[in-house]
Amino acid sequence: MSGAGKGGARHKAKPYVDPGLLFKVLDKHEDLVTDLKGYEVLPRNNSVHPKALHSLLPLLNELLDLVPSAECHPGPLRQALYQMLQKKPCLNTSK
Repeated sequence: MSGAGKGGARHKAKPYVDPGLLFKVLDKHEDLVTDLKGYEVLPRNNSVHPKALHSLLPLLNELLDLVPSAECHPGPLRQALYQMLQKKPCLNTSK
């Protein structure tokens, strides 16, 4: 058990992507980031919403170009979103 490491044998660390690259993608698709359609509020079962996913396809394709595994470390993504909000505070429409 001592050699298993944190998270067990199948655990893999999420890739760390440069926040600047993520910012470029998010900034390019600013309209999609500000309105995530069906993903603004997730249903109780957290299921996939096909129509909403289809509407986000341009953003998702560019994110998949950066991270082909579709698993991104949350730190750089958070930094990119904060940078976007600092650049354009009007994007934050939350109450």
